[in-house]
Amino acid sequence: MRIAREMTTEGALGVLVLSFLLMGLAAVGAAVMIVLWQPKAEEAATEAQRATEELELCRKQAMLQAATIASLRREVADYATKLGEQGREIARLMALVKQHEATLASLREEVHRHADTLASSTDTGQFRSLRALIVKELHPDHTPEGSVDRALRAEVFKAIWPKIEEIAGR
Repeated sequence: MRIAREMTTEGALGVLVLSFLLMGLAAVGAAVMIVLWQPKAEEAATEAQRATEELELCRKQAMLQAATIASLRREVADYATKLGEQGREIARLMALVKQHEATLASLREEVHRHADTLASSTDTGQFRSLRALIVKELHPDHTPEGSVDRALRAEVFKAIWPKIEEIAGR
């Protein structure tokens, strides 16, 4: 029994030594793990900080882009308004041109009537008076500067004067 006791004591001592060895190895292993994982944890923290900074930069850029888009939309709306105003001005001017064209056509008809009347008339004094009247009323030199219908009168004069000269030559 003494042997069994001795073995038991020796065995217990061995188990105890083995336990201390294993605990020491576990502590060394834990220390090694900490040493090995610490740089990776620092790298991960650094990477997380860099990603956070990039995210913040992206947010700022997105806000800047949103402000630029809003500004461009306002600018497009302003141009659309101006375009509408210009369209109305063009329509107004086109109506004015049509009005002047109608006046020109009316003046041409009147000149033709007077020319026909003149051609059938035998009195040269009336012809000279009519001719002078046409020059006075339609020639560009006798129309006030800046007059709206100056160009119309000049066109009518250019159209009828050769015919009057032709009649005068008969």
